[in-house]
Amino acid sequence: MHGRPKLPVVIAALAALVGGSQAAAETDAARVKPPARPVPVVIVLRRAGLRVYEQVAEEFRGGVRAAVRVLGVPTRRESRARLRLWLRESKPDLVFTIGQAAYDMARDVEVAGELLYALVYQHQKPAHHAIKTTVPPQAALSAFAAARPTGKRIAVLFGSATSPEYQAAVYAASQLALSLVPLRAKSPAHALTLLRRLPRDVAGLWLLPDLQVLTPQVFQYAIAIQVRRRMPLMGATRHHVTRGALFALDYDPTAIGQRASKLAARLLRDGKRRQSRRWLARQRAKKAHRNTVTLGSTKPRLTVNKATAARIGVRLGALRQLATEVIQ
Repeated sequence: MHGRPKLPVVIAALAALVGGSQAAAETDAARVKPPARPVPVVIVLRRAGLRVYEQVAEEFRGGVRAAVRVLGVPTRRESRARLRLWLRESKPDLVFTIGQAAYDMARDVEVAGELLYALVYQHQKPAHHAIKTTVPPQAALSAFAAARPTGKRIAVLFGSATSPEYQAAVYAASQLALSLVPLRAKSPAHALTLLRRLPRDVAGLWLLPDLQVLTPQVFQYAIAIQVRRRMPLMGATRHHVTRGALFALDYDPTAIGQRASKLAARLLRDGKRRQSRRWLARQRAKKAHRNTVTLGSTKPRLTVNKATAARIGVRLGALRQLATEVIQ
C-alpha cells in the first residue's frame, strides 16, 4: 500500500515540468524569431593626403550607420589592380567615392552596390548618385567684380572635365557685362603654356577645380602671375587661399559629408528595391541629373586672403562684405 507522495517531491516535480515547458517555449520562439539584419558594408574611396577629401570622409563616416571602411586610391599599377579585384569580390552595399580618381576606379569596376560620389566633374553614368558641389558662377563672377570693379575680361583655366562649368559661366558673365577668355588645357604642360601666353588685357584669373589640369606646379605658376601682374586669382578651394590665392568659392567639406551620409542612409534603406532587376533597369534609364542631389540651402563659402589683397593692391571693402571668412 502506497501513501501519497510527500509535498517536497511534488513541488520538485512541478518545478521540473514548468522549467521544461518554459525552455521548450523559448526554443520555439528562437525558431520563429527572424534573423538579425546584417550590417550594411560601405566603402569610402578617396585619394589619400588631400585635406578636403579627408574632411568629407570623416564627416560621412560619422553620419552613416554601417560598417564603414575608408580606403585610398593607390598610385602603383599593381596595387590598383588588387584593389579593383577586391572591390569586385567584396560586393559592398554602397561605395562612396570622393574625387575624380576614386570615382573612375569604382566606375570601371562596376561595383555591385550603389555608387555615390562627390567632388567629381567628369562624365557620369545615369545610375550613379551625385552630390553636386559646383559653385554658382554668378557668385564667383560677383567676387571678381568686387575685387576689380573696372576689370571686364577674366581668363578661366579649365579642362575637359570642367567644360560644362565653363559654359555655364559664359552665360552668367554675359548677364554681368563681363567677358571670359577660355584657357582650355589638355594637360598640365598645356596649361602652363596657356598661362605664359595670357593676354595683357585680362583683369583676373579663375582656376576651375579640374585635377587633371590643375597640378601644384600649375597653381604655383598662377600665383606668380597674380603677384607679377597684380591680378586677382580665384582658386578652386579654400586650401588655395591659404597658399596665396586672393579668394576661392567652394563648399564646406562638413556640409558635403553630412549630405552624402543622409543620401547613403536613404539608399541603404532601399536594399530590397536594389535587388529588383526591374528597379535597376528603371534607374539606368533615368537621366544623370535626376540622381543628382544638391546641398540644399547650404551656400558656398567665399574665403579671402587679406595679405594677398594688400600685396596686389585690392581693397577689401566690397569683397569683405561678400566673404564668409577673411584669413590673414
